Amino acid sequence: MAKTLGIHLAGRRFQLVALDGTFKKPKVRLCISGLAPQDEESSPHELLADELRSTAKEHRKQLVSDNIGLAVDSSMATFRSLSLPFAEPSKIEEVLKFEVENQLPQWDIDSVVVDFHTVTSSPVESKLLVTAVPKDELGDRHDRH
Repeated sequence: MAKTLGIHLAGRRFQLVALDGTFKKPKVRLCISGLAPQDEESSPHELLADELRSTAKEHRKQLVSDNIGLAVDSSMATFRSLSLPFAEPSKIEEVLKFEVENQLPQWDIDSVVVDFHTVTSSPVESKLLVTAVPKDELGDRHDRH
């Protein structure tokens, strides 16, 4: 039975959802919402990280997971379709930035966070939805809230 942890970050707020089971029959193991305090001396990003760390320590046994997903505001993200001649996730992760680099001329590939979702796959091909978000924008978004 798979254990999955979802993390959603939105400004000073966060949500954690821990699931057991399958995609067809998930069971919510834990659901936590939190809000980082306001403090003029620390950035909202640092306060949110501290609050997440504290929550994770408090609930560490319930947050053990096989998979972790992170959701952030995607208004600055770019999405691309990509086909590769293999389907192994480790191989995809190894070549992803190189394969998508020419599709992102607006950014230096080392300045973005790139991730993928497998749309379809077979032993000889995978079709992916690739997402790229500038690293600076991620930090800037959290610093503005």
